[in-house]
Formats: sequence, structure tokens, C-alpha cells
Amino acid sequence: VTSAIPRDLIEAARMDGCGEFGIFLRIVWPLITPALGTLGLITFISSWNNFMGPLVDQHSVNAFLDRQTNIRNGGGRVLLEGVRMDQPGFFVTPSLIEVARFEKASDAETFAPLVQVSVVDDVLDAIAQANATDFGLAAAVFTNEDSLWRECLQGLRAGCVNWNHGTAGASSKLPFGGVGRSGNLRPAGSFALDSTVFPVASMEVAAQELAATSVANGLRADAKWFA
Repeated sequence: VTSAIPRDLIEAARMDGCGEFGIFLRIVWPLITPALGTLGLITFISSWNNFMGPLVDQHSVNAFLDRQTNIRNGGGRVLLEGVRMDQPGFFVTPSLIEVARFEKASDAETFAPLVQVSVVDDVLDAIAQANATDFGLAAAVFTNEDSLWRECLQGLRAGCVNWNHGTAGASSKLPFGGVGRSGNLRPAGSFALDSTVFPVASMEVAAQELAATSVANGLRADAKWFA
């Protein structure tokens, strides 16, 4: 601090009886706030729209590599093998694996860049395979046929189903929420309030007004009964 703030300014504050905390709060902090704001803005801009980031820890890296091995041992054909990157941090390269079909018995959620693909016979087979999961966060359908899209929209079991739009970047304005183990079967975003609260009606009468309040025949209310 002394190298960035003029020493004469700090000494003058001490002569006026200001303590170290007061010096920081009244002198140092106002002077460094613009610099901190600039640093925060530069950091935000540099990280905005990053295409790639690391996994959270070594356990996640191991889980990613183990999952890739398990799919391969189960008959999957690795089209693009994911590996640990030789650099600081828990970075891995993407993995792309072709499987015969998706089955719920072999389904698992992997928080890593691992994608499985399968060739289907028709749209009904595609819907059946897409629903062969205990999860159901989001789905995307790419087609120019409106009837095909409507069929997928009705058949897919997911909290968010998009038409000609990827599954990433869902708007918080949408009633977004996963089904199955992906969520709690309640919409999120701006619709969350309607799913987590319920309306309550209340009629209130002050105790001193009870004598003047009409009550049902045969009943009597006396203000002195209420403390």
C-alpha cells in the first residue's frame, strides 16, 4: 500500500488521529476502487465466451477416463479419444464414441466432454433411445419437417426440448428444469416461484373491532377475551 499511496497522505491521516483501519477505509479504499473495477472488467472480458475450461479436480479427470474405457470395453468404437492434456490444470481433450444403441442399464452421467453417438432406424427408434436414461435435462431436434419436430416434442422426455437449437445456453426466462435424476420435476427460471409457493388467503379483524363485526347467528365475540 505504501508504494502505491503517497506516504505524506498516510502520515497526514495519522496526525489527524486516524487508525490503520480508518486509513484503509477512508483513504486507501477510495483510491484503489477504480483499479479494482478495471481489473475485474478485464478479467471478465478475458474469460467471457471461453470455448474450453478445465474439469474441477483430479477425481473428475479419472472419472472421465474410466468412463471412456468402460464404454470401449462394452463394445463402443472410439472415434476421438480423450486424453489428459500436458499442461497445468485439469484439462482433457474431447471424447467421441459410437455405440450400438443407448440402453438405460449402461447409462451414466459424466461431467466431462464425452459424447456418445448412435445410428437409429427411424424417428421412433431415436425417441426410444433418447429416453433410455435415468436423466432428462435437455434435448435438441434438428429437422426442417414441422410434423417430425412435433412428434419428437411429444415423445422426448426432457425438461427442455429445442428445435434446431443446441442444448447449451438455455434462457433463464424459460420454464427450464430436468426430469428424472436431472431435476426435481419442477420448472426453474422465472417459473420457479409458481412451483415452490402456494397462495394463502387471510381475513383480519382487530380485537377492538370485534363487537362491531357481524358474526354468525348464535355466536358472540367480546374484545376483552383477547389479550
